[in-house]
Amino acid sequence: MGKAHGQGAVFRLGDGGGVVRDISKSVAGVRGLPGAAPVLDVTSLTQGPAFARGEEQVRFVVEGDWDDTPLTGSAPVLGMVRSKGTAVAFEFGPAGGASGAVRYSGMAWCARLEVDAPASREARFRAEFAVEGDVDVGAFV
Repeated sequence: MGKAHGQGAVFRLGDGGGVVRDISKSVAGVRGLPGAAPVLDVTSLTQGPAFARGEEQVRFVVEGDWDDTPLTGSAPVLGMVRSKGTAVAFEFGPAGGASGAVRYSGMAWCARLEVDAPASREARFRAEFAVEGDVDVGAFV
């Protein structure tokens, strides 16, 4: 597919009630996905070098414009996710959500949600997520 510009990225988040909401229009950036894949050294004294995959501990950040549009804006969706107190589904496509495009997905907890609303400019949000389990690297269908 070639190079991707973040402007066409897609970010979807479960609202905690089973509905996946697309908040891409409010998102200015996503950082931290797919995250590190830890490798453990399991070499013993009686054999040569050996390695095993460790448990992922991925955290990612989503930033953007604070938007209070009911059901689809960043403010109500992130508010539902934060107050739900459970892991929710996420999907991130750096090159968009067309069939065949790379998709990072999984379940994540909203670990932190901050709103910055200075008088000098529009309100923004920053949300930090902690992934439960592994990040699935696949493709949109």
